[in-house]
Amino acid sequence: VIEGNDPIYICSDRKKSNSVCLESHPGDLILLRGPRNKEEEMFRPMHYIERLREERYTIIFRQIRD
Repeated sequence: VIEGNDPIYICSDRKKSNSVCLESHPGDLILLRGPRNKEEEMFRPMHYIERLREERYTIIFRQIRD
Protein backbone atom coordinates (compact mmCIF):
# COMPACT_ATOMS: atom_id res chain seq x y z
CA VAL A 1 0.00 0.00 0.00
CA ILE A 2 1.52 3.27 -1.09
CA GLU A 3 -1.24 5.65 -0.06
CA GLY A 4 -4.70 5.29 1.50
CA ASN A 5 -6.11 3.65 4.62
CA ASP A 6 -9.09 1.65 3.37
CA PRO A 7 -9.28 -1.99 4.54
CA ILE A 8 -9.09 -5.09 2.37
CA TYR A 9 -11.36 -8.07 3.10
CA ILE A 10 -10.53 -11.76 2.78
CA CYS A 11 -13.45 -14.17 2.34
CA SER A 12 -14.32 -17.78 1.56
CA ASP A 13 -16.15 -17.27 -1.73
CA ARG A 14 -17.44 -14.73 -4.22
CA LYS A 15 -20.54 -14.17 -2.07
CA LYS A 16 -18.21 -12.65 0.57
CA SER A 17 -18.92 -15.42 3.11
CA ASN A 18 -16.83 -15.45 6.31
CA SER A 19 -15.30 -12.03 5.56
CA VAL A 20 -12.35 -10.90 7.66
CA CYS A 21 -11.29 -7.25 7.62
CA LEU A 22 -7.58 -6.42 7.33
CA GLU A 23 -6.71 -2.80 7.99
CA SER A 24 -4.21 -1.47 5.50
CA HIS A 25 -2.07 1.63 5.82
CA PRO A 26 0.71 3.19 3.74
CA GLY A 27 3.79 0.99 3.97
CA ASP A 28 1.83 -2.22 4.65
CA LEU A 29 2.58 -5.34 2.64
CA ILE A 30 -0.27 -7.78 2.03
CA LEU A 31 0.60 -11.15 0.52
CA LEU A 32 -2.13 -13.39 -0.88
CA ARG A 33 -1.21 -16.93 -1.78
CA GLY A 34 -1.87 -17.93 -5.36
CA PRO A 35 -2.48 -21.49 -6.52
CA ARG A 36 0.51 -23.33 -7.97
CA ASN A 37 -1.71 -25.66 -9.98
CA LYS A 38 -5.40 -26.44 -10.68
CA GLU A 39 -5.67 -28.72 -7.63
CA GLU A 40 -4.85 -25.77 -5.34
CA GLU A 41 -7.34 -23.38 -6.95
CA MET A 42 -9.91 -24.10 -4.20
CA PHE A 43 -7.45 -22.78 -1.58
CA ARG A 44 -6.93 -19.43 -3.30
CA PRO A 45 -8.06 -16.63 -0.97
CA MET A 46 -10.87 -14.45 -2.30
CA HIS A 47 -10.49 -10.76 -1.51
CA TYR A 48 -12.31 -7.49 -2.12
CA ILE A 49 -12.47 -3.87 -1.05
CA GLU A 50 -15.57 -1.89 -0.19
CA ARG A 51 -16.34 1.56 -1.50
CA LEU A 52 -13.23 3.67 -1.03
CA ARG A 53 -13.35 6.52 1.47
CA GLU A 54 -10.22 8.19 0.09
CA GLU A 55 -7.79 7.80 -2.79
CA ARG A 56 -5.81 4.58 -2.58
CA TYR A 57 -2.63 3.63 -4.42
CA THR A 58 -1.27 0.10 -4.39
CA ILE A 59 1.19 -1.94 -6.40
CA ILE A 60 0.05 -5.40 -7.45
CA PHE A 61 2.28 -8.13 -8.88
CA ARG A 62 0.74 -11.22 -10.46
CA GLN A 63 2.43 -14.10 -12.15
CA ILE A 64 0.61 -15.85 -14.97
CA ARG A 65 1.69 -19.40 -15.62
CA ASP A 66 1.06 -21.38 -18.79
